Amino acid sequence: MAVERNSIIRARLCFSALEQPITGRDGQGEPRYRATLCIDKNDKESMKALKMIAENAYKEGFGAEALKTKKEGWSGINDGDKRDKGPDGIHDGCFYVNAKAKNKPILIDEARQETTKIYDGCYVNAMLYAYTYEYMGKRGVGYSFSVLQFAAPGQKIERKNSVVDAFPVLGPAPVVVEDSDEVSAPVEDIDDVFSGL
Repeated sequence: MAVERNSIIRARLCFSALEQPITGRDGQGEPRYRATLCIDKNDKESMKALKMIAENAYKEGFGAEALKTKKEGWSGINDGDKRDKGPDGIHDGCFYVNAKAKNKPILIDEARQETTKIYDGCYVNAMLYAYTYEYMGKRGVGYSFSVLQFAAPGQKIERKNSVVDAFPVLGPAPVVVEDSDEVSAPVEDIDDVFSGL
């Protein structure tokens, strides 16, 4: 008898790639659509559902006895309060999972209509499916997602781009004089424009 391995989880959407698939941080593997989903630790219902599908997947993949001897980190559920603290505090007070999808996820609004209003920082209902993997002697559970439903607005998460940060901050852009190919320096006072006339 098949066990339940999928559930709808309420979470805050963070660090997603929903329009174009991308590879992992190491640049390895096939490109995937991705989403980090942060679940409030006080959301007992979502955490219960998430743990249920994780345990069901593990038992179905490796056997009930294997669940008794599972190693730390088996569930793919991460404690945001135990990770290195960043200045944004996005993961604070949350558990989080990193979900992937081979096919482009369906994005819908509250009325179950397709939408473009989903963004990093908003709250979503995510359809998650738990699967098992075995890699270099490590067994665990991973998650795929197929549908994200907009649930509530949240503070938008602005991504920090280390490549952009490498550029210097320049002064004001030069002023282009209309009907002229010449470029002048920035003007501090309007009187300066007419001083040479």
